[in-house]
Amino acid sequence: MSRIKDIRKSVNIKHMYVGLDLHKVTINATVMDENGNVLNEVKIKSANSLRNCSDSIPLGSYIVIESSSTWYWAYKILSERHNVTLSNPLRL
Repeated sequence: MSRIKDIRKSVNIKHMYVGLDLHKVTINATVMDENGNVLNEVKIKSANSLRNCSDSIPLGSYIVIESSSTWYWAYKILSERHNVTLSNPLRL
């Protein structure tokens, strides 16, 4: 996993797609373009880091959060700028 970087500066994409795997202490995030190419993978360890990650991708990007007991705080932060969907992996 790499550090959070401002992806908006490295590619010319209007929206990005982000998958989040929430754990008790950390979040693993994968950022992709519209073709499914992985642009960045990062381990997030705090609410501040999650805000930095949110700010590093274009406004209105699409984010899927794994449904777990820890989803609400991440949803609250990310939904301020992006289209966030809560996903239950058992129902896919």
